[in-house]
Amino acid sequence: MQSIPSFYEKAAGEKWWKYVIGYHYKIDPHSVEGWDNDTILETLASLKMLGVIK
Repeated sequence: MQSIPSFYEKAAGEKWWKYVIGYHYKIDPHSVEGWDNDTILETLASLKMLGVIK
């Protein structure tokens, strides 16, 4: 991990939600960026209800 430039870590941290959704549902996290806001928020709410995220 030390060889990854901090720019990429910062970019990933700003869009953590797409990686959480992608990992949990086994889909490409970059495809999540194309979802509308309501779908993203509803999905994050369901993951919170399931205890996947706090």
